[in-house]
Amino acid sequence: MSVQRTSVSRTTSLTGAAVFGALAAVITFLIQIPWPVPGFTFLQLDLAEIVDVLAFLLFGPAVGLFTTLIHYLVLNFLPTPSPIFGPLLKLFGVTSMLLGMWLGYGAYARILKRRGGVITGFGIMSGTGAALRAIILTPINYVFLIFVFFPNTVFSTSYLSFYFVGLATYNVIQTVLATVVPFVVVKALSRAAPNLEVRTWFARMKPSTAAQAQKTP
Repeated sequence: MSVQRTSVSRTTSLTGAAVFGALAAVITFLIQIPWPVPGFTFLQLDLAEIVDVLAFLLFGPAVGLFTTLIHYLVLNFLPTPSPIFGPLLKLFGVTSMLLGMWLGYGAYARILKRRGGVITGFGIMSGTGAALRAIILTPINYVFLIFVFFPNTVFSTSYLSFYFVGLATYNVIQTVLATVVPFVVVKALSRAAPNLEVRTWFARMKPSTAAQAQKTP
């Protein structure tokens, strides 16, 4: 019986990932919010990443990453301002963010022993997600800039510094946008449906009973 429940749960998770990934791609296609910073008007705030992170929080890291892959694959079949390279950069950005959040969760759960509560843990997850995204995308964006978008072009050091600092700032703000909304949604769903919280891996970040007892004088 337990094997059957696990199989159904896995099937449900994969189905959810496919639906969430396709929904994220459609949102990317339909909703375009320009980044209002001179020199970076080619960037856009992407509400679709909220869907990727929501799948990550509800179903777990593996399903969240699979959702991101579906998001990327569907984007390749939709008209975008930057075919091929735009979806690929999106894949790198969201994947690195989710991996950073996963690392942040591991650090919180193992090192801090879950004593800080869900909000503290989520803050650490968002911070590591934003940091890893900015760090990984910097060399990737450099390669795309030099070899794909503007080949045979020489850029000054000052321009490159301005360019990559601007991109890093965008990625941090995009991470905040993509993570805070799903966190609020998951918390609201947990209050409305307690059974959902029990099944959500993210709920494990709650301080254990033993930890709470230690904090009580």
